[in-house]
Amino acid sequence: MMKTSSLPGEGGEFYLRALDAVSGKLLWEYPMPGPTTMWAGTVSTAGGVVFTADDDGDLVALDSKTGKDLWHFYMGERNHASPMSFGIGSKQYVTIADGSNLFTFGLPE
Repeated sequence: MMKTSSLPGEGGEFYLRALDAVSGKLLWEYPMPGPTTMWAGTVSTAGGVVFTADDDGDLVALDSKTGKDLWHFYMGERNHASPMSFGIGSKQYVTIADGSNLFTFGLPE
């Protein structure tokens, strides 16, 4: 769970958290690396995967039910964009801009 105290001048801690929409209960939390500047947003797919980016320059995939770390892809620099998902025909993709690069991945069916 979240720590409730820190020393002055120390950076905070960041967590990606999933909450139950009805009760507000914490379902899971995933600790995010980095100093204190998490800029990337998140996207959740119908297939049960949550994507975000971290301060280490990784695109991160998490299981939406458990928060389990499924996959990381190093993009080369700290990310400030949010991932997005789209479909073409029956194939789903996730894409994210990182600096002057655009990364797109096809998701398994």
